Amino acid sequence: MKPFNRRILFKNVEKEEQGQGKFLLPEDMKSPEPYRLVEIISRADDCMSKLKKGDKVIILSHLVEDVKVDGDEYHLANENAIVLTL
Repeated sequence: MKPFNRRILFKNVEKEEQGQGKFLLPEDMKSPEPYRLVEIISRADDCMSKLKKGDKVIILSHLVEDVKVDGDEYHLANENAIVLTL
């Protein structure tokens, strides 16, 4: 799959759960995280960044589009949604 128009295709990176000092809340009461740690799958040819498959970045959550292809869930965002590379 290849995105167009300066978009980046990625998947979420699972983060480890820490159990101490947390409250358990129902799923509908949890606020979304403002940032996501993601792994790049592919990028459009016209992207200005030099990201490649496998790179991990921090991206703004509210700018992400969720897409399902053949039952698999992927995410798309414009390259300007990236705030940090790791």
